[in-house]
Order: sequence, then structure tokens, then C-alpha cells
Amino acid sequence: MSTQHEAIIEAFKELGGSRTIEEIRDWVRGIYGDKWKDFGTRMADMVPLELGGKPSSNVQDEFRVFRRVSKGKYSLIVEKVPHEKHPNIRQTLKSSMNRSEEASQASSHPDLYVILPRTDSVRVWSAERLPFEPKGWLKQLRRDICTAVRGIHCGPSQLLHAAYLSLIKERCDTENILFYNVGTGCFSRLNNAGIRFERVFSQPPTIPRPTERPMLHYHHYKPVAKENGFEHWMPTKTLVRWNARMPTRFITTLSSPTHIWYWIKCGSTELITRPHQTLKQFGLSMTICAPSGSVSNLVALLKPLLDGAVATFHQHDGTMQAEVANRLARVLAVRTKEVVSHLNDNTNAILGRRRLLWPWGNSIQWNPADDCCVAGELILTSSLKDFLDLSGKLFEVRETGRANLF
Repeated sequence: MSTQHEAIIEAFKELGGSRTIEEIRDWVRGIYGDKWKDFGTRMADMVPLELGGKPSSNVQDEFRVFRRVSKGKYSLIVEKVPHEKHPNIRQTLKSSMNRSEEASQASSHPDLYVILPRTDSVRVWSAERLPFEPKGWLKQLRRDICTAVRGIHCGPSQLLHAAYLSLIKERCDTENILFYNVGTGCFSRLNNAGIRFERVFSQPPTIPRPTERPMLHYHHYKPVAKENGFEHWMPTKTLVRWNARMPTRFITTLSSPTHIWYWIKCGSTELITRPHQTLKQFGLSMTICAPSGSVSNLVALLKPLLDGAVATFHQHDGTMQAEVANRLARVLAVRTKEVVSHLNDNTNAILGRRRLLWPWGNSIQWNPADDCCVAGELILTSSLKDFLDLSGKLFEVRETGRANLF
């Protein structure tokens, strides 16, 4: 388990160069979550005395490895990192040593990917889809996407719109490809009002320069007005609406699909109509109404909210039900009987019956059909009240045929 000092050093080794407190904080939170709060004081304490560090700092000398470049900005003194004592840091040093080789590999194969970054959009063409744990040149692609999207500016009333285009129709979660596989930390300052994403089954747009390998995968990130709606899918029929309310003290549960599933199950749900057949594609819109400043990184909440919401509209098929129900009950601190009732309930199960979850280590793994969500959005609104409201709707969609927007 990395300490905050090690995580901060890891961030510097991954990002390279001189970095601000905000850049390091965003990267660390994207990897480790919100387990550490104060980064400014911690980084200031990691400057050695001979370079103007604070005498009052109780940080051990082996972690005093930063040089202050300017106010709120630091660089890493590589030769001072004690890699022989700290395996986690040693591994990041090893990764850093390999980085020049990976970058050389990427630059010596310019046909692997192309990125066009601007302040109003980022366009990415790639020969292969970006996986959750990339290797080789795909690691460089992930780093370059992170750097590019940090340059996008979203106004206070704008959403971050992201689209993934490919003719390849294998099962995949669109939100993973566009956000989680890239790293949620680099999006933390780009989603003041919300996030909108779409999966488009079409040929990626023409690449600006010829390449030997076909560019089969395309990402597009840009700020848009909240009222613009989806570009490539049109909502046609709302199937279900819901609203769940929880005290503000439970805000940390927004990062748990288990709690989201439970809160929606216990909330108010309106079943409008059932689909005539099993949905192969659907859209989902969610809104969080929370006290101002209580949500810091909307992208980091997208995956658990989406998984929990979609899971709500399935019925579990009963596989290993006693075990998974007991585990859910322990996490939720509720009676197992109540959990079993929710798992078996088919009143609003418009997405069908399936093996919805299974044991995973000491916890559980959810298995909702979020790969069928081709149009999704998460909107953030502010409230002065001492509770959170999570509302949403799930709807049928049809393609607009507007792929020429790229």
C-alpha cells in the first residue's frame, strides 16, 4: 500500500517535468481516490532544508525530494529518491527508465495513433482500442490523451462531451474507453456542469495525414452547452424514471455501485412502459443535486453511478444468492432478507434477468448491461439543502446518422 509521499512521487515520475499541486493532486486522486486531502502542505514539506524547505516539517529526509520551481509548482530531484529502500518508488523509477524507450517506440511508429489537441476539442485516432491496463505504445497513448484533455476549457455552464467511434461491435463499456481507461484524474477540472458520452457505430472520420495501419478507433472530447442534448442518438421513449434521496453524510457512497443500487431500490421509481423486446441499446440520463463544492470530480463518479443505476433495472437470476446477499447486507448494514427481496424483485426489471453479481475476493463484482448504454449523461446541480438527490431516466434510442459532426 503506497503512502501519500510515495503516491506523489509516483505522480511526478508518471507525468514528468515540473508540475503544479493541482496536477499532482488530480493524478493521485485518479489512481488512488480521495484518501488524502492536503497536497499543498505535503508537497511543501517534501523540499529539503538546503533548498529552502521548512525546518518544522516532520517528513523524513528520504522523502524530501522536491525542488520548488515557483509558487505551487515543483520538480522532482531524481537522484534523491531512495529507490533502494522503497519498492513502490523503485518500480516507478524503473517505469521512468523505460519511458524513453516507449516514447521512442511510439515516435518510430507514427502509424499507431494520432492526436490533435486544441483548447476546444481533442481528437484521437488509434490503430487499437485503449484497454484498462495498456502496455507498450498504448501506455504512451494514454499519457498523451491525458495531457491533451487537460488543455480543454469547459465554461461553468458547459458539459464535457465525449464520443467513441468504431465499426467494431464487440462488447465494451463506452465510459471505460473514454474515461476510466484514460484515467479520471485528468478530467477533474473539465466537468463543472456535467458529462455526456456516446458510442457511435461508424467509420472514424478521415485522418489528417496518411497512415499505413488503419485507424479503427476514434475518441472525440469537447465542451458543449448543457442544452444541446445528444448528437448521435435521439431519445425516443422513456421507459422508467427514478429519484433517490440520501443525507449529505452519505456522499462518499456515490462511489459505490452497491450503495447506488440500494438507494435507487429504496427510492421512488415510476415504470412508464416495458420494452417490447430485450434492449440491445439504450440511453441513460442522471442528475446529482448536491451542496455546492461537495462533488470534486464528476468523472470519477460516473462508473459507479452508471453500474449501480443499470443494475437496479435487472433481476438477479439467483446464482449464489445467499452468499452475494450476505455480502451486500454487510456492506449496506441492512438485513439480508431485504437485500434478497431487492435482488429477486422484477417489478422494474426492464433490462431483464441475468447473473447480476458474484463474489469477488472479499467483496462482490457487479455485472449489469452497461455495455448496451450507447448514450449517457451525468448532470451536476447545486443545492443549499442538507441532502443529496439522485434522479434519472432510462430510455430507448435511435441513431441520428450525424457522424459527419466530427
